[in-house]
Amino acid sequence: MKKVFITLAIAVSLTGCGDPKIDGSDKQSFEKSVQAILESLPKEKRDGFRADLGIANLLAMKGLSTGDSVAEINMQVLKSLDGKSATEIHQIANAERKVKNDRAIADMNDQLVSRQKLLDDAVAQDLEFKKVSVGRESYQVIGVSKPEDRQKYFDHKIKITVTNNSGCNIESGQLQLTFERSPENANAVDSQRVSFETDAPIGLGKSSAVESVIGRFEDPSPTYFGKLVAVAPLHYHCTEVNGQSAGLSPLTEETKTSYTDGVESAKKQLDELKSMKFE
Repeated sequence: MKKVFITLAIAVSLTGCGDPKIDGSDKQSFEKSVQAILESLPKEKRDGFRADLGIANLLAMKGLSTGDSVAEINMQVLKSLDGKSATEIHQIANAERKVKNDRAIADMNDQLVSRQKLLDDAVAQDLEFKKVSVGRESYQVIGVSKPEDRQKYFDHKIKITVTNNSGCNIESGQLQLTFERSPENANAVDSQRVSFETDAPIGLGKSSAVESVIGRFEDPSPTYFGKLVAVAPLHYHCTEVNGQSAGLSPLTEETKTSYTDGVESAKKQLDELKSMKFE
């Protein structure tokens, strides 16, 4: 839209009969009448009127044809403001403020619902995750011949049992292995992540043994990893009853705090928006 050069001076509500009104007959009369309104207001209310008049001016320009000349647009805006007092301008501005505030409340409410769902889903997923357990069965070192390399390698494997009591069919997962170092292997790895896949999905109430290769080395000695002392699940990939792919992960305290803070922040902002008064 063409830029409209209309001087905007402002003021707050006026009450009683004989309040000065805007004269929109022409630009000069408009500016003179606005100045008269400003001078009739206490100093502390003049900036408020300027803000009100700015909003009223923008509202008056809405819907005007972009093909009109600047002069034509100016005249239409002046006409829409003609005869209005500071009180009426304030009412127009506040009505627009309330519309915007109502819109902001609706948007923030949507954000609150979304953030709450994110937290609820994470908590529900954590509960399902805890319904799956893993138990170590064995730690093996198995020789693997590679004729093309003319060398023999050794796979360090872990065998675990996965017991599923969740509502999801487990197909694969990731584990955190913890090793204990000894004086003989002070430089050994103390932890490592490994993945596993099941031969067939492990359904509700079922258990299955799965294997995962920790590493392949020329040395058959498992001292590279130290003594395996703990196996902890990190994530499960599964298929839900409806056939959709899903994942189960634990809810860390850091993530829970982040989600909870997001919910509380949205509630606080929503309360602030709802508490706003437009009088």
